[in-house]
Amino acid sequence: MVWAAVVDARAAALLRESQATLEAEYLNGLPPCNRKAAALELIGLYHLVKAAEVRDAREIAVHIDAAREVCKHARLIDLEEFLEDFPE
Repeated sequence: MVWAAVVDARAAALLRESQATLEAEYLNGLPPCNRKAAALELIGLYHLVKAAEVRDAREIAVHIDAAREVCKHARLIDLEEFLEDFPE
C-alpha cells in the first residue's frame, strides 16, 4: 500500500512537471476555435487527478464537483458520463 501511494504521488508530480510544456504545445497546436474547450477539458482532468491524489473525503468531493462543473460548462459528455458514478 505504501509503494502504491509513492507511485501515485510520483505520477502526479510528473504530471505537474510536464504540464506547463505539454499543455502549451497541445493548446497551441489546436485551431483557435477549439482551444477553450480543450483547456477546460484539461482543467477537468487535472481536478480528477487531484481527487485521486487526496485522501480527505471533503477535498475529494470538492475536486469531483469542480470537474463536474467544468464538464457542464464545456459540454464534455465523456467526462460527465464518467462523473455520474460519483454521488453529488
